[in-house]
Amino acid sequence: MARPHTPARPALRKRLLTAAFAALAAAVPLSAVAQERLAEPQANIVVFESGPVLGTLLLPVGRPPSGVVVMLNDSLGPDPRSALYKDQLLGAGIAVLDVMREAPDTPSLASAIAALAADPRVATDQIGVMGFGRGARQALPVETGILAHALLYPGCDGLEDLADSEARGPLLLLHGAADEANGRDRCAAAAAAMGRNGRPVRHVTYADAGYAWDHPVYGLERRIVLPRPDGLGRIVTAPWPELATMSATQVTGFFASVFTPRAQ
Repeated sequence: MARPHTPARPALRKRLLTAAFAALAAAVPLSAVAQERLAEPQANIVVFESGPVLGTLLLPVGRPPSGVVVMLNDSLGPDPRSALYKDQLLGAGIAVLDVMREAPDTPSLASAIAALAADPRVATDQIGVMGFGRGARQALPVETGILAHALLYPGCDGLEDLADSEARGPLLLLHGAADEANGRDRCAAAAAAMGRNGRPVRHVTYADAGYAWDHPVYGLERRIVLPRPDGLGRIVTAPWPELATMSATQVTGFFASVFTPRAQ
């Protein structure tokens, strides 16, 4: 039986953390690049809340964002797989709202997006939405105030039924060719259906990649079991860090091409 964790008193906890960080710094000297990253914050991080929608809002440092990407996580909630995407989006001058709870219903999310557009910390109505797995399926029906969607391995069965048939904003669909929850033919059919009324749809299939290739690797574990995006059981995933970097670059390039740059 697991022993309950008792938080240390604030002063003691601070001393323990300080000592641990000093020991780590002595054992592993920071490179010049790492020191610069620590010295210069990559984002201003604030809390955003609107109704049931709670998240962290990350704003580029030193310049107004050209747009904002609302990030919806997979069914188990936030995990480190979003870190690469956040870093690259921020580097491109795009703010990120990382929704910390399970994605709410579509009307609540639409209301939160309207509040986000009116937030003076953001000061832009150029908003996109992206999702991982289950979060991608929840992102697709959200259209009000959204310029573009990026869907990562959403589970393509019935995907087109979630989309607004009148939607015109660009859509990016990414999945692996070896992903049993996102079959190549089924995803191709869904992409074609969603683009039938003139919507620009970019469908990218990564050869040899399975579900959630961008999931982080923990220790020596190379295979991770996650819930399927359609909720029908579980699926084994094999993280692929190099591909994760490339997909983060493609997602960032997609949104950067949609958002109109702001005058400095």
